[in-house]
Amino acid sequence: MDYAADGLIGIVTPQANCNVEAELRILLPSCYGMAVARMTSNAESMKDRLIAYFRDLQETLDRFDNAPLSAIGVGCTGSSYLIEPEEDQAIFDLATQRREAPVLSTATAIDMALKEIGAKRIALVSPYADWLTDAARAHWTRSGYEVVAVEKTRAVEGYHSIYAQPGVAGYEAAGRLPQDGYDAVVISGTGMPSLAAIAALGDAGGPPVLSSNFALGWLLLNQVEWDGGNLSFSDWISGAGGWQDRLFRDYRAARLV
Repeated sequence: MDYAADGLIGIVTPQANCNVEAELRILLPSCYGMAVARMTSNAESMKDRLIAYFRDLQETLDRFDNAPLSAIGVGCTGSSYLIEPEEDQAIFDLATQRREAPVLSTATAIDMALKEIGAKRIALVSPYADWLTDAARAHWTRSGYEVVAVEKTRAVEGYHSIYAQPGVAGYEAAGRLPQDGYDAVVISGTGMPSLAAIAALGDAGGPPVLSSNFALGWLLLNQVEWDGGNLSFSDWISGAGGWQDRLFRDYRAARLV
């Protein structure tokens, strides 16, 4: 394909989340094309919509029809916090089998990144309401991590409590965390811009900082064997793949400090 010289990657995102494809376009080198499908639900509550997104995932993936996707990233972390791990695993195993290509969740990507850098104790930055923040903390505790601190972003006005958050929100919330006592900072949620915060916090030193989309981009590139499929997460944080260059070149709001 002319605009996907090294492969076409599928991205799945919640219906009103406009941040996933924006950040993945920065994270993925231009030699990869990107096709996007949206998970939809008419449920009134956010909790019910998040659950429906994953339980209806196979139908969403069918919207790609026979597009030759090398891998698919599902950009929604909150759904994994609300569904039992066994059901979550079964959903993604079935999707991978049906698509004959890896179908990956952001929760899995975060877990794999944390394991690679040897993180055991984490601090969590959350743009969520209290009930979903609690579910996020419970998920990572159940996954074997000690969540030593949680800091929420400040509420903003806009079309959505998460999607209207600016990139500086995660940076400021991370700055309110204790100075030490954890191995990594996880900025949860795919709907809040996170790349500028990761770049700024990385320049400041301290424990590694990662986000849902950031981890997903890394895992997708390894799945499609970019640069041999041996991209370490430490190198990824340091800018491997050129994501920082693209971020600062194309987005005026990217420099937070």
